[in-house]
Amino acid sequence: MKRKITILIVFIILATLAFIYKDTFLSQDFLFNTIKSFGPWAPIVFCLLYIIGSAAFFPASFITLLSGLLFGLKMGTIYAVIGTVLGASFCFVIARYLAGDWLKKKPHPIIATVQEGVKQDGWRYLAIMRLVPISPFSILNYAFGLTPMKLSVFALTTSFATIPMTFTYAYIGFLGRETATEQGGSFIKIGIGLALLILLSFLPRFFRKKVK
Repeated sequence: MKRKITILIVFIILATLAFIYKDTFLSQDFLFNTIKSFGPWAPIVFCLLYIIGSAAFFPASFITLLSGLLFGLKMGTIYAVIGTVLGASFCFVIARYLAGDWLKKKPHPIIATVQEGVKQDGWRYLAIMRLVPISPFSILNYAFGLTPMKLSVFALTTSFATIPMTFTYAYIGFLGRETATEQGGSFIKIGIGLALLILLSFLPRFFRKKVK
């Protein structure tokens, strides 16, 4: 019990500091230069950023965009998916084993919606929510931690269901890096990025039909 309380206190302190200094931490130049400075350790630092950012309600889309800028399209997507799963699982574990009682005393409409969705559709509901995240990423992670869903199912479903959105945001970040160094073809690349975003908006409906 004492160990749980200690971990929870450390988490609250880190989350508070992250929130207070979010304007600095969320500066694209600051994050880019800081992570790049770690050289071969940059991917690990990026994943740690994703974990802390997820717990502290940083915009997941912003961090994913950064992956494309830092590592390119292929590796950026891979690192972003890994960071997404780790960050989501971290929030899930906090909600289930550390802060569950506290969260239940402060009900949020999303929590009730998620609990009902999992009751009706199980992992399929999580997959649909991940394909096009309507609700904030971090809140969903905590909410799913308050459901009977297993952590292994949560992590596995998150890993494959976030690939389309992660790839799209990593591509947009990669596009920003590319257009900064070249002029030709930028309109075509922007068009591809917009097309991917539009396509993603249809995925939940398609996925729902396939899994039923």
